Amino acid sequence: MYDHELIKQLRAAGWQWADIRVAHYPDKSIKQLTQAHSLWRKKQGADEGFVPVDLPPFETNLEIGVPGQTFARMESLEDVIAAFDMDPTIWEATQVTVGGSSWDQSVAKGTVASSVRIKASFKRIRFSEDDAQIIWDEFIDMAEDYAPRYEKPEYQIMVKSSDPVLAEIAIHDPHFGMYAYGKEVGGPSQDVNTISTEYGEAVEHLLGMSQIYPVDRILYIVGHDLQHINSFDGGKTGVTKRGTPQDTDTRISKIFTTIRKAVVTGIDAARLIAPTDIAVVPGNHDTDEAYKLGEVLNAWYRHDDAVDVQYGPNKRRFYNYGANSFMLTHGEEYRRKRDNLAMIMLTEMPTEMLVASDGGLREVHTGHNHIALQGGYYPTAEVSESRGVRVRSLPGMTATDAWHHEEGYKHHRAASLLVYRRSGGLVGLHEFSL
Repeated sequence: MYDHELIKQLRAAGWQWADIRVAHYPDKSIKQLTQAHSLWRKKQGADEGFVPVDLPPFETNLEIGVPGQTFARMESLEDVIAAFDMDPTIWEATQVTVGGSSWDQSVAKGTVASSVRIKASFKRIRFSEDDAQIIWDEFIDMAEDYAPRYEKPEYQIMVKSSDPVLAEIAIHDPHFGMYAYGKEVGGPSQDVNTISTEYGEAVEHLLGMSQIYPVDRILYIVGHDLQHINSFDGGKTGVTKRGTPQDTDTRISKIFTTIRKAVVTGIDAARLIAPTDIAVVPGNHDTDEAYKLGEVLNAWYRHDDAVDVQYGPNKRRFYNYGANSFMLTHGEEYRRKRDNLAMIMLTEMPTEMLVASDGGLREVHTGHNHIALQGGYYPTAEVSESRGVRVRSLPGMTATDAWHHEEGYKHHRAASLLVYRRSGGLVGLHEFSL
């Protein structure tokens, strides 16, 4: 007969089934014991009104043999843990059982056979000091790779002036990942490697040119279809945010990594000249990928006091320098009607920027068109002005792909440096031409 009330109390006290069998039912197997108790519980509804009592955990006092080794006396669970050479301050035994049919037979005979098996499960309750140090060192190495700690440069303005300037590095529409075959398009070829090289050359030239001015801040534009595609549509076809198929050079992961390397190299160079603000402006090709790049750059430079990253899921960025206020947007969402852009800027720009630029300069900078005058695109001028707001369409870096060639579109490939005095107004505009 089974004393199921006692069995239930023992289980509540943490006894294993093997322990209960050894102490109270050595002539029964664990399977017989568990099945009988389970049946009793179902019939009696034994959980109702159950109050566990404080019973001590089961302690063995048996000769347990290990094949090929001498017998050792195990008097408690701690002895079993010690037999496994486990540090009890690091490891906690969650289950220790001595089992196997040979165990049942040996107990019945009053002996313990050398074929008895010990099974134990452990959970880690803390790391050792050595383990913790290794994990910490690995984390620090990883953090330094992905969020380096930059030393703040000691800036020396090459040209002294009581009215310093902002240098805007505007490398619009690079379209990293676009594939153009020179013989097919009647012009230069482009792949992810060529545009990366050209991007680096543009950054170097424009930053070098900026130093003829008294620069005390840099606005570094990132985006405007920096990446040619937003995703792969169910296979190997690269598509824009709206799902338009594109001629793509390589996989999106490789494109993204190439962009990250090129942009970080450019920002690292810019921050040595002056404190640098990064404005991530999403395009119509790479809306989601631009946001991801913003996250990466924000994390990358989070320890750098010389760099500030402005990004978000919205289309437009607003920026102020002295008496100059800017709205930065790709431009495709306005059906190319310039008056819309001026009104949107005046409506949405933060009040403090409107006040700062009152009597100064307000400009909207766009990309997307690649050129100032292109086919049936509007606007039909590179710069227009409405309600005291200038709208400036800046040229693009991208080569001509097959579709644009077939449609007859052609543009002068260029990147721009725009220089604005703090008191308000454009000082200079330079282009890097490919």
